[in-house]
Amino acid sequence: MLQTESTAEKTTFRTCANCEKTVPKANRFCPECGSENKKVPETLTKLLFEYSQEHLNWDKGVPRTIREIFTTPEKVVDGFINGARKKYTSPSKFLLLSWALVNLVLWSVIEASLDDSSLTSSQIPDGAHKDFGNAFSQYYMPFLVLTLPFIAYASKASFKTKSYTLPEHLILNTYLYGASNFASFVWTCIRLAFIPAGYSYIMVVDLLIGLVLSTFFYYRVFRSTRIFDYIKMAILYSFILTGLTLVFGICFGVYLMVNNQTGAV
Repeated sequence: MLQTESTAEKTTFRTCANCEKTVPKANRFCPECGSENKKVPETLTKLLFEYSQEHLNWDKGVPRTIREIFTTPEKVVDGFINGARKKYTSPSKFLLLSWALVNLVLWSVIEASLDDSSLTSSQIPDGAHKDFGNAFSQYYMPFLVLTLPFIAYASKASFKTKSYTLPEHLILNTYLYGASNFASFVWTCIRLAFIPAGYSYIMVVDLLIGLVLSTFFYYRVFRSTRIFDYIKMAILYSFILTGLTLVFGICFGVYLMVNNQTGAV
């Protein structure tokens, strides 16, 4: 009798492949994690559908995160912190995606354009832009990651209207960095398409875009109306960025000198 009941239980229940909970076979979805409660053979159509639902669905994942990070960033930040992990892309994934876009697409286009441009050697020294491009693509992401804890501390020290912890400030600033990358990518693609000559002011416009986006982002997240909060954040950010850039510049200069000496030998 016990064997009969055990056999019946095995035939009417299934172990969820996602959370490993026991689920009745009659249930279409697992009540614990929401995964589909049946084994479906993998097909190309199914794989394409799952990919589109995860990455191209306008109401969740990457598209939703991009859309709302530029309109209502507080929804993304608070939503992710409060557990809405399926709605929004994680901050680390969002930053990596934006960095990949900048590194693999944007700077390759800029380098190709510089190689074909009419800029003289007095404007850009021979090989300097290539050295900068190579250094940027190799060290841009580590540099961003290095600055994030300092920027998180700066925002925590500047804005008191919400009681975010330091890790939560790290989350919101990671989202901001990713948004800045996407904005910079769009702006530079527009420049390359419509203003192909001259690169002297690209960094100035990038800084202005970053300033406007950061102010909008912090205002939406913290709802602070105190101008002093934004001034304090700007001062702390400037000190942090200047200090780390100097360290990065010195290390990169030493690296180039060592490489040049090694090449000469």
